[in-house]
Amino acid sequence: MIKRIAIPELKPVGSYSTAVQVLFTGEANLSSDMIFVSGLLGMDYTSGRMPDNFEEQTLKIMENLKIVLNKFQLEYTDIAKATVYVTDMDNFGKFNEVYGSFFPNEAYPAREVVEVRRLPKDALVEVSFILVKPMEKKLKNLAGKLKDEVREGLDEIGKLFKELADKMK
Repeated sequence: MIKRIAIPELKPVGSYSTAVQVLFTGEANLSSDMIFVSGLLGMDYTSGRMPDNFEEQTLKIMENLKIVLNKFQLEYTDIAKATVYVTDMDNFGKFNEVYGSFFPNEAYPAREVVEVRRLPKDALVEVSFILVKPMEKKLKNLAGKLKDEVREGLDEIGKLFKELADKMK
């Protein structure tokens, strides 16, 4: 099943979804889900402001990505693939420096960098991502939801027992 994700802080600048989650469904599904994140620009999507500097745009892209990661309870290490578009390949080293600082122990995702003539909003860099929500994180989220539901159920049972005890007095 494909679920289109709207993230208000990252309102698309065109006719596309910010992210699309592919949910693998089925009985006892224990596989990972994949989230495809559309190309992020190094801008503040609320104000529309974009830094003039390549490094600042790259940093803002990674900060914008953190909003997406938080929505899915993921980390930078859950990025499987990144596709990078730059308007000047001479910025390759600058990109690596900023981007690489977000990955501990050199746990880099697969990636390619492509030079293009022009990007939306005259950005200097744009990056799209493929994220993977590992089965362990899915199970942890499900366990948390189940724990809350069980707690609510036990509270309800406790109330019923109290009512029954009060009636028996």
